[in-house]
This record gives sequence, structure tokens and C-alpha cells, in this order.
Amino acid sequence: MATKDRRTITQEPGQPRFKLPDPERLHASYDAKYDTLFVSVEPPVPAVSYKVDDAWVRVVRETVEVVGYELEDFERAFLPKHPGIASIWKQARAHRRGLFSKRSRGDLDGLTASTLDWVRACLGEASTPTAPNTW
Repeated sequence: MATKDRRTITQEPGQPRFKLPDPERLHASYDAKYDTLFVSVEPPVPAVSYKVDDAWVRVVRETVEVVGYELEDFERAFLPKHPGIASIWKQARAHRRGLFSKRSRGDLDGLTASTLDWVRACLGEASTPTAPNTW
């Protein structure tokens, strides 16, 4: 597995704001072994990861478009801090056992929408990334 390019987002006045993905393009999968929820656009695009709160947010450097995010320690640490998302997760898990995949889209629509809302709120606090030409 290739090492990801991960950086911390810094806020600089006057820089472009993040462009969030269309929720219809998002697909989620959960890896129980690593307790990580992955949400990304389809088809995948090259991007770099930035640490934002409890997430690694995938951003295309040139366009500042968010193309995905990862929530590590999802069940162990993230869900206890976010009971609304935990409730949606519990319902989705009741319908699907084991590893989620693209095929379970119907069960995960509420989960992707609620986690995207959470990412949107986090990015609102760090809404201007370092200028793309300096990445």
C-alpha cells in the first residue's frame, strides 16, 4: 500500500474555499479490521489528504475540490462523539453485516449525507486551504 501524502490544512485569508462533492457521487465503505469509514467520489481521482478534526479529507490540489474523506477509529472514537451519526450507523449496520461496499449504497445514503454535513462544518472552520500553488 502506497503512503499517502498527508498534510494539515492551514487557513490563509483570500485563498479559494473548498468545493464539496455532489452527495450523489459519494460512495462509502467500512473496513471493520481497521475501524475506518471511507467515503469517496466515483470514479476515484488523485488527491492529497489533510487532517481536519477527526478526519483525513482528500483534496485535489489544483481545484481545491474535496473528493473524499476517511474517519479512522470510526466506531471506537468518532461515533461516541457524534450520537446523531451513531444512530444512522446503527440502522445501516442492522441491514448489512460485515464490510460495506458500493453495492450497499441505499443503506449508506443517510450516513454519507450526515458525515458530509459534519465535514462541511469542520471545513467551515478551516474554509480556506493553503494556496494550491504552494502545496
